[in-house]
Amino acid sequence: MKTLTYTDLLGILKAKRKEKGLIQKDIAKHLDSTAQSVLNWEQNKFDMPTTKMLQYAKLVGLEIKIS
Repeated sequence: MKTLTYTDLLGILKAKRKEKGLIQKDIAKHLDSTAQSVLNWEQNKFDMPTTKMLQYAKLVGLEIKIS
């Protein structure tokens, strides 16, 4: 199991989103948020709430284990 930094994880989520052909608006809709919030999270301007991060990961096919 690889340990990632928060910034690494944001980059992976963004890359997976793009790989799946999703736009920030798609993610925002599923997270009950705004596309601007998703942009700010992906650019690490604001911390993403843990619950939103776990939902985002699930949407793009990632499993996150927090320890």
